[in-house]
Amino acid sequence: MKKVFFSIFSFLLILAVIAIFYLSTFGYETNRFNDTITKIIKQNDKNIDINFEKVKISLEIKNLSIFVKLTKPKLYYFETLIP
Repeated sequence: MKKVFFSIFSFLLILAVIAIFYLSTFGYETNRFNDTITKIIKQNDKNIDINFEKVKISLEIKNLSIFVKLTKPKLYYFETLIP
């Protein structure tokens, strides 16, 4: 019985270490959060419009924080493109 618990615990620990390593080095790209981020920006300022392709989520271990990076963002303020 102890071997079963030890093997399950060690498997989950190794899986967690691999996931943290992957998120801290490569990150996770998705387009699932595009609408949510756009809605939050619109709520803060109705004159801002932003378009982007994907969201990259990465983990910084030193500060224990999550970073969100936007790929190819186009920011419009009063319908004027801001580089």
